[in-house]
Amino acid sequence: MDEIVVQPWLLRLSLWVMLATAVALTAAIVLARLTRARRQRAMTRRVGPLRQDVLALVSGEDDGDSSSG
Repeated sequence: MDEIVVQPWLLRLSLWVMLATAVALTAAIVLARLTRARRQRAMTRRVGPLRQDVLALVSGEDDGDSSSG
């Protein structure tokens, strides 16, 4: 049976390419999680003050401060 001979430089190049790909994927995952967390905090900051008012309206417990016509 014939042996397959692979040059050592090609093996090293393949390992470096796989390492670079793993690092890039890890960085993309970390960046996506940080972006998602930052976006969630910003949304909570914007919606937070309105949350009690919306819950009161939905539950039907509006105190009637606003005049309706």
